[in-house]
Amino acid sequence: MTQVKILIAEDDETVRDSLEKYLKKHGYLVKSVSSGEECLEEFDKFLPHVLILDIMMPELDGFQVCKKIREQDNYVAILMLTARSDEVDKVLGFDFGADDYLAKPFSPQELLARVKALTRRIVRHNNVLKYQIGDLTIDFASYTATKKGKNLNLSPTEFKLLYYLISNKNQVITRSELLQAVWGYSEGNVATRTVDNHIARLRLKIESDPNIPKHLVTVHGVGYKFVD
Repeated sequence: MTQVKILIAEDDETVRDSLEKYLKKHGYLVKSVSSGEECLEEFDKFLPHVLILDIMMPELDGFQVCKKIREQDNYVAILMLTARSDEVDKVLGFDFGADDYLAKPFSPQELLARVKALTRRIVRHNNVLKYQIGDLTIDFASYTATKKGKNLNLSPTEFKLLYYLISNKNQVITRSELLQAVWGYSEGNVATRTVDNHIARLRLKIESDPNIPKHLVTVHGVGYKFVD
């Protein structure tokens, strides 16, 4: 498996540095930031598999960051940290989309165990980690995609859309299902042209002839399917 990437958002410099060093020592690729704003900015660049997110950050707190991340990414594993053991914090964290919760103070060994558990969950969920068909190669673990050796520069949303379609290859997926699974929207919440426009852009990147697609196939009146 591609090296797991972890992003740490923690405003306490001592805690942040010790976590980064400890996780790097155990083979993870780690980046760390000190604020919620930096976290959102770095998230889009680094594309982590696991996000360790402190709740008690100034200005943009962990709850707000978690909510914003979940609006754009349903797959990253989020572990929330807090100096308080209040049950309300825990419930709020899960409501905003966190996967796990750890109250300070905690041992590095306990945090490592939580990260390992989250990583195993990612591997089980992402049963399609790497996909190759013809001259097209897509690595969902490292967020890279190439065609004839050329980088396709797919966006995070394009990766999510492709992942869902390939995970359900040869099955017809409705636009409503894609809106919910990829964008997190409920039916009727946004125009289905959102899906159509992203499919059109993906065809330009992965199809040999976007006007006669062989993989991203339209099922008229229903939705789309990925044909192997």
